[in-house]
Amino acid sequence: INCYQAKYKMRKNVRTTTCFKIVVFVSFTGILLYFHNTPVPNQGDKRLVLNTNTIKKGKSEESTFNCSIFRKLIGQQNIEFPSKITWEQIYKKNDNVTAGGQWSPTNCGAEDEIAIIIAYRDREEHLKQFLNYMHPFLQRQKLSYRIVVVEQNKPAIFNKASLFNTGFKIISELGINYTCFIFHDVDIFPENDRMIYSCQKKIVLHLAAYIDVHNYKKPPYTLTGGVVAIAPDTYKKLNGYSNGFWGWGGEDNDLLIRCLHIHVPFRQCINWTECRYTTLKHSRDQGNPENHVHYILNKKEPDFRNDGLTTVNFTLHAAKQFKLFTWLYVSFDTSTLTRENTDFFGADADAAIAMQEKDGRSFDEYLW
Repeated sequence: INCYQAKYKMRKNVRTTTCFKIVVFVSFTGILLYFHNTPVPNQGDKRLVLNTNTIKKGKSEESTFNCSIFRKLIGQQNIEFPSKITWEQIYKKNDNVTAGGQWSPTNCGAEDEIAIIIAYRDREEHLKQFLNYMHPFLQRQKLSYRIVVVEQNKPAIFNKASLFNTGFKIISELGINYTCFIFHDVDIFPENDRMIYSCQKKIVLHLAAYIDVHNYKKPPYTLTGGVVAIAPDTYKKLNGYSNGFWGWGGEDNDLLIRCLHIHVPFRQCINWTECRYTTLKHSRDQGNPENHVHYILNKKEPDFRNDGLTTVNFTLHAAKQFKLFTWLYVSFDTSTLTRENTDFFGADADAAIAMQEKDGRSFDEYLW
């Protein structure tokens, strides 16, 4: 019995020693493999080193920190617009913005890639004020964004909805995964940076709810213009805006009708203290007269499949990345500019349609 016990202990010790050696070998091998496969940090390795000179074109991968903890918000502001502001002054104030009007935080991971689309023509002073104010506003919110100005050349009658559709279509094809599109008037400014510019999936958000020209009163449900935030999948589901509204009025109401017909929730910002906007006063553009027929058109059943994002017919004359914004210069097909859907101040529609086509003022004329 004693001899058997001695042999058993010997075998047990051998097994214990063998197991210990195996554990040590595996651990040592694992450590070697780890250091062998781990790259040494260097200036070119963006996985490990934050490059503050590079603006990422996509959701940030360098940092897992939530940007909300880095926001430097001011809150409610009384907006004052500097008089006779120059492009050089705006450049100097926003020298951290990269070509195309892009900016992304470098110390945190932005949740969304945001494209702000502006329908534009002949509003240079307003555009300067917008860029001067909005770049710092968006950066305090730690957003990853691009500002896009879509300028209409021809025809003479303005079509805001087609500009929005065109901007969405072109920017969506850049290869950047934009998760939020904000359709923004150039003459309206948020007063409170605690209202974060963002989208909600499957919901259309009307941000510019309380504006100064209406004494910040609660807006009617049909007041849906100014600033609207829509996720790309939702915009495609709605087939964008209708291209049939020429001149001033109607396209925003039509968007609301589209939402109602296909059961897409439409939400207005209800926080009175955060959803306040200031507008820049201006006279109505000659090429953007009120179209009285839009009241009739809004009562019709919306034709989603045959009118909207998928049917916008445009010619792209130029696309450039200026310092403070991306510029798209376009003209539209006038097949929907007919007597049936135009009545400018009761004037003869044919005369309005036959307005002399304006020579579009190109941004190439400016030293940008």
